[in-house]
Amino acid sequence: MKRTRVSRRQFLLGAFWLAAGGPAALGTLLSSCKRKNVPGKNNELELILMAVLEVVWPSTRGVPDLTDLNSVGYIMKVLDDEHFDPDIREHVRTALKELNLLSLETYGRAFQELNKKEGEKLMVSYCRKSGYKWLEWLMNLFLESLLGDPVYGVNGNGVGWKWLNHFPGYPGPDSKTKYPELWQNLPGFHKS
Repeated sequence: MKRTRVSRRQFLLGAFWLAAGGPAALGTLLSSCKRKNVPGKNNELELILMAVLEVVWPSTRGVPDLTDLNSVGYIMKVLDDEHFDPDIREHVRTALKELNLLSLETYGRAFQELNKKEGEKLMVSYCRKSGYKWLEWLMNLFLESLLGDPVYGVNGNGVGWKWLNHFPGYPGPDSKTKYPELWQNLPGFHKS
């Protein structure tokens, strides 16, 4: 597979284009809700999600990968977060499941078993039929895993910041000054 280098400018232009609808999950990035990792509950969905993200963010030398960023773990945490917009959560989950069903119908294999070209073709076909909104939300969540503070379990060791040559604000949040701890001290905040 030919590897291409993505310049900071190319990445930022693409990121701004994807985020044009506004960050869908800023609240969840700022939340430190515990992910419900029930065995068997999300395993298939996680595999599909990883395969989708590998299509849109292929492993490239010199660029942070999905594992370094904990993108799948973070996005699954968001999709399990009861404080996050339930419509977005359901829409993304449904789209991933439908994409997998389309893969089974088209290729006789699960989406995560497709090669890159098949995956790209199927995603384009699915988006033309069902719309791109789910992918926009998914990419917003991915960007949060790339740019978020490592205290939230994303962007391990600040690899996304280093790649973009970004210097985050100081001081950054710590376990006592991150969300939801700050939310819980606000008047009117109710735990659910």
